[in-house]
Amino acid sequence: MKVMMQVECRDWDHWKKAYDAHAPVRVGFQQDIFVGHEAENPNNVVLIVEIPSMEAMQEFMQRPDNAKAIADSGVNVESIKVTPLAD
Repeated sequence: MKVMMQVECRDWDHWKKAYDAHAPVRVGFQQDIFVGHEAENPNNVVLIVEIPSMEAMQEFMQRPDNAKAIADSGVNVESIKVTPLAD
């Protein structure tokens, strides 16, 4: 299923480096379709990704190593918004 994720981060460059460094962990779970940010505010990150299910994504994000990677990337966890998409 495709989802759009929107998150606020402290610094786009720091977030992007952390996101790219964590890519090997996402192999086989998540396929990136779009990774970018709002044109007027680079700290408002937008991703469109393909995942197995919303439940699988929630489990993936709550694993201690993944939760730590998210926190270390500078994401405001309370800002995470996930929207399921349809073709």
